Amino acid sequence: MKRGKMKKKVALIVSVLMLAMSFRMPGIHAENLTEPDPGQHLLYAYITSAKAGDNFVPYYSDADSQEEIGELKAGEKVAVLEIGDRRSNVQVLQEDGAINKQQLSEPVLVFVATEFLEMIEEENLPETEEAAPEDPPVNPDSATDGMEDAEVPGGDLAETKEKPEPVEEQAAPETTEVQAKSDPVDENQKESGETANPEPATSMMSVQNEATASHPALYGLALKSPTRVYDRQNPSAVLKSYGQGTILKFTQADGEWYAATVYIAGQAKDGLIAKKDVDLLVGDSSGSGYAAKQTVHVYSGPDTGSAVLKSYPLNQRLAYRTLSENWHSATVYVSGEKKKGYIRKADVSGEKVEGLPLKGIALKSPTHVFSSQDLDSKKLKSYGEGKILSYRSTSGDWYGATVYVNGKAMSGFIHKSHVANITERPTPLRGVAKKQPTPVYSSASLSAPSLKTYSAGTVLKYETFAGDWYKATVYVSGKARTGYIHRSHVIHAANPQIRIQGAAAKSKVPVYSRASRNSTSLKSYSFGHKLTYYSFIPGWYEATVYVNGKARKGYIHESDVLSLQGKKVVLDAGHGGHDPGGVALGLVEKEIVLDTALRAERLLKNAGAHVIMTRKTDIFLELSERAAIANSSGADLFISIHANKFNGDAKGVETFWYGKYEKQRSIHLANALQDQLVARMGMSYRRVAEGNFHVIRETKIPSSLIEIGFIDHPQDSAKLAQAIYRERAAEAILLGIGDYF
Repeated sequence: MKRGKMKKKVALIVSVLMLAMSFRMPGIHAENLTEPDPGQHLLYAYITSAKAGDNFVPYYSDADSQEEIGELKAGEKVAVLEIGDRRSNVQVLQEDGAINKQQLSEPVLVFVATEFLEMIEEENLPETEEAAPEDPPVNPDSATDGMEDAEVPGGDLAETKEKPEPVEEQAAPETTEVQAKSDPVDENQKESGETANPEPATSMMSVQNEATASHPALYGLALKSPTRVYDRQNPSAVLKSYGQGTILKFTQADGEWYAATVYIAGQAKDGLIAKKDVDLLVGDSSGSGYAAKQTVHVYSGPDTGSAVLKSYPLNQRLAYRTLSENWHSATVYVSGEKKKGYIRKADVSGEKVEGLPLKGIALKSPTHVFSSQDLDSKKLKSYGEGKILSYRSTSGDWYGATVYVNGKAMSGFIHKSHVANITERPTPLRGVAKKQPTPVYSSASLSAPSLKTYSAGTVLKYETFAGDWYKATVYVSGKARTGYIHRSHVIHAANPQIRIQGAAAKSKVPVYSRASRNSTSLKSYSFGHKLTYYSFIPGWYEATVYVNGKARKGYIHESDVLSLQGKKVVLDAGHGGHDPGGVALGLVEKEIVLDTALRAERLLKNAGAHVIMTRKTDIFLELSERAAIANSSGADLFISIHANKFNGDAKGVETFWYGKYEKQRSIHLANALQDQLVARMGMSYRRVAEGNFHVIRETKIPSSLIEIGFIDHPQDSAKLAQAIYRERAAEAILLGIGDYF
């Protein structure tokens, strides 16, 4: 659409809307047409372009219209009145950021694709006609006051003393009015604990009544998992529940309650929210401070009982965004993955904390306490590596300490690099012993005596402690002892673990008692057997098996199984119906290849693949129909199964590809299948070549046509006549597909 014509069209629409005061735009609710109360909070957003160089996005008269009625410029600020899954109802603002009050009686309301809205902080409408200056948009990737806001994944957290390293400044929470589209929480969840989603959804619950001067709209952060809205008429009954971290909207009520309205099946219900279950929002702005405790945690939810995403030492400078009365929001990187988290406001200080009592372990052998903050100063006392020490925080590179020399208390200093602080809130961990054997030491030192040792592959439980050391409880002669395991001696188990469906990929697949080939086998499975197991550590999966009716934890080596979970494969048994294919030495091609295809289907499904068969019975399909099935399937690959016939002398396996579509991937697939067919069936390697066959020429996904032997050659025919060799051909198809992926 031309820009000039567009502007004229927009001007015409605006004029019509301003004159037709008694008319309503389609799709706009009546409650949106009244002037907002001065105390009411609104949600704002900036228009973002769909792609680089495109500075305008279209808008529509309603949520479903296909006709563009105008455009908004990228960077333009709008008030968001209602957020939809596909389009959102917005109102254009004046340049000063306030809603155009001249049009409030019949405002210009339009619909924009939700994907083009970049949510920003909630604001109050100015109480006077005087325009409030617009705050610049928050850019989470920019630096503020010379301080770095984002942690670089894998970077050194203490490279620069004056920069807030650990957490990235976070954009304001997006709030969405929840009516029939709330995110329900399982009513059977515990009142406290970690939510299923580490980054809580941010939705907004609608207010009970229109906000008034005496009861303005309030916003709060849901603290519990779940946070419940109770029936106002029957406070013991739950109307609806919301996930921890959800932004809720409500008004003041009596006593310990807030009032809110929820929508159930489109019907408004008056509800109550306990004040103790929410934390009032205090605005959204960038901030920074210092960790005010020995260890400051970033939690997955606004609750100290939720999972710890990351931890930072005392006086580490942190960047965050103000959120609620008791919580800041932040973004941290966990294993390179960006995650939203929460920091307790009480855990952060505007200045570095001095004199806070700390405990840590000595890292050097020996670790000295100096008379002054100088490594060349007099050594008042020395301690062995792994010794637990008490000291005090200071603002520099030193800790203060009190030692006794000849019975006299003396003030000394320990260099921060010579000790590792002990975490205040240990995180329980599970892992596998790497060394043979893996020792548990009596103190946090590699030179300390070992209390106990474990064989490589043994699953161990321990918790975070200090520096490169974990703490564990072991039993020696029946007595519990505290021991220490070095970080390099164990491999952490996956958390959370991922459920995987796969198939045994060898003739005998053992489930071991430990994550080690040297351990005993609890049970074994034959090739192609369907197995369910879980991610564990690199190279190993964890599974539950039953031995003599008793459940046992076991471990499967990753090379012994094959999973095609999430993959989609089309298998095409050639010929069929009135088309028998080749016939020789008592064999009919259409029967041989259908039997092989059905066997391959079973194995692929056991491995977790979604399999589409062009035929499962003796029916005829045109070649074009087979290619059409493949092209409309959304599958990852296509394999057509055939058997050869020539002159009675030719023998062996050959596989064909065609280069019209997906040439390189088709060649890769053909070679993978050919190698496995030759190996599993014991057939001659004839060739891998380009073949101008309709089903692979017209198929647009990676494809191969396999010829599993010559039915007119005595040796090949004798094998193809036996079910065991057709099973091996099916096994080869499974393994070849596994090699392809």
